[in-house]
Amino acid sequence: MSQERVFVAMSGGVDSSLAAALLKEADYEVSGVYMQLWSDHSHTTSDLERTCQQLN
Repeated sequence: MSQERVFVAMSGGVDSSLAAALLKEADYEVSGVYMQLWSDHSHTTSDLERTCQQLN
């Protein structure tokens, strides 16, 4: 059976990162998504990218 895909809204905080990690551990195919709603995003964006890479 193929993995079920889920999307996790990534806020850059601990809760969404932990939720994604737990879903990955439970053998779900996890994709993180976020919306850029502000102009200064360099710090948060790089943190989110790093978190998502660690989940792979």
